[in-house]
Amino acid sequence: MAMAAHYQPEVTDPNTSEKVTNPDFNEERYAYWLTAAREANKAAAPYFTPTLRSVLFGGALGAADSQAKIADPRQTMVQLYLGMRRRGELTAKVIEGPKVAKAVVDEVLEGEIVEDDADGTLT
Repeated sequence: MAMAAHYQPEVTDPNTSEKVTNPDFNEERYAYWLTAAREANKAAAPYFTPTLRSVLFGGALGAADSQAKIADPRQTMVQLYLGMRRRGELTAKVIEGPKVAKAVVDEVLEGEIVEDDADGTLT
């Protein structure tokens, strides 16, 4: 589209916002690039959303039909929870963090008690 715009018959003057004749106007080049842009857009159309099909079918549903198809997320979560509970997945062993060496803990306990400075170390 940019090349077609380069060769179009009129352009907008940025200073006055009025249409003026394009000095680069070339009818053959304009037609060529406009056709190329049209073909590229036609080839890319299936990949754009929403497609015309989804707009047509989405608007054709009645209020009762659309409400029947929407699941309540709370109900979905309850069903998921009950299924996990039935399969025993909720009572699985919890992964524990790394163990702290006893010598390091004793060293900190024997020393002076200092307020935690939140730097991630014990001393």
